[in-house]
Amino acid sequence: MKKEQREVYIALTDAIDCALCTFCKYYRGSYCDSCSCEHPLSEFVSFPHFDDCVEPGEDCWAFRPSESVDYIANVVGTVLSEGYVEWWSEEKDGKTIVHGSKTYQYA
Repeated sequence: MKKEQREVYIALTDAIDCALCTFCKYYRGSYCDSCSCEHPLSEFVSFPHFDDCVEPGEDCWAFRPSESVDYIANVVGTVLSEGYVEWWSEEKDGKTIVHGSKTYQYA
């Protein structure tokens, strides 16, 4: 994916102080507390983001979305409108469902 295409994903995730990795199909981890990248190139290319998540607002050339822009926009909109500081999402019956908390539970 070209950098220009990633910019919308970066803007959306940055709006909720979330790393781009959260919506990457190669992301493994939870809440970016201990995440790692399982990109197939990680065996062959030395790249810092293969070991740690990028910070909110940062780009990663290896990013490949796990969800559509519409899905991510729905999640971001709900997180912002509800004031969630911790959240998780799922798709159920064709709808994006976002669960969250307005206070930190796992700090």
